[in-house]
This record gives sequence, structure tokens and C-alpha cells, in this order.
Amino acid sequence: MPITLPLTVNTVDAGGPAAAAGVARGDHVVMIDGQSVDGMLPAGAMTMMFNHAAGSTISLGLERGGATRAVKLTVP
Repeated sequence: MPITLPLTVNTVDAGGPAAAAGVARGDHVVMIDGQSVDGMLPAGAMTMMFNHAAGSTISLGLERGGATRAVKLTVP
């Protein structure tokens, strides 16, 4: 997968927690757990998200069409 900035959601599992929270392909990730991801490479963002234990919650700030919103995902 090529490195892209801003961090952009490439795929969403239709049955997964991201889809249930309303995350869509093309959304830009702007925050993870309250921390800005400005200038962060995708590998760094993935590390932040993979460091959550099953059953814990990840808070994401997403930008879509110029509007920013927050979503919470429960790690399966």
C-alpha cells in the first residue's frame, strides 16, 4: 500500500466495528485517542491502533467533506 498523507481510510470491513461506527472509505484520520496524527505516517497510526487490547476503545477524529467528527470503536 502506498504511503499517503493525510491518513486516509482505504477499506472498511462491512461487518466490523469501524463500519458500525460509521467510518467510510476515504475518511481522513486526524486524531487517534486525542492525539493529532498530523504528519504521521500510516505505520505509526497503525501501531497506535494495534496497541489496544481486545475489548478496549479507540477514539478517532475523522474528517469527511470538510466536517470533522469523533467516533469510538471497540476493539474486537
